[in-house]
Amino acid sequence: ILAFKPFQMGDVVRYIDNDISGVIEEITLHHTAIRTWENKRVIIPNSKMNSAIIENADYADSKVCVFMQIGITYESNVETAKKLLAEEILQQPDFLDVRTPEQKAAGAPPVQVVLLELADSSVILRASLWAKDNSTAFGLKCKVLENIKKTYEQNGIDIAYPHLVVMQK
Repeated sequence: ILAFKPFQMGDVVRYIDNDISGVIEEITLHHTAIRTWENKRVIIPNSKMNSAIIENADYADSKVCVFMQIGITYESNVETAKKLLAEEILQQPDFLDVRTPEQKAAGAPPVQVVLLELADSSVILRASLWAKDNSTAFGLKCKVLENIKKTYEQNGIDIAYPHLVVMQK
């Protein structure tokens, strides 16, 4: 770990084997300490870290994409819902436009919103939220979720929730 340096102090990592996420707080010859999002210190022996799959969100580039999924009812207008979601994301100052100059010239939209799934109780839309780092992305997602609920209510788009129809013969 000290020679290869797959992560360094302050990096946001996820130890996939045990689903531990947080910030690298200490690296010694014998162990690595991660401060979790719950503010707990997890000490992992380097022998485990050397053989584990580690996801490093800060390696070479700190910008991050978070997928935001939202389910709307089958009765709602999908195109309107996609348009409103994209507009809401674009209004956020923390949203990062990651299109290349070529993509911009070709007219690629700054926010990609797709219909991901036709599920049992909802039509699932997915938006790609780009931000400069993990903490900014988390705040961005929370703000978009809060605002899109209001926007959808004002525009007649219903957010889906599971329904159960019981038929008796």
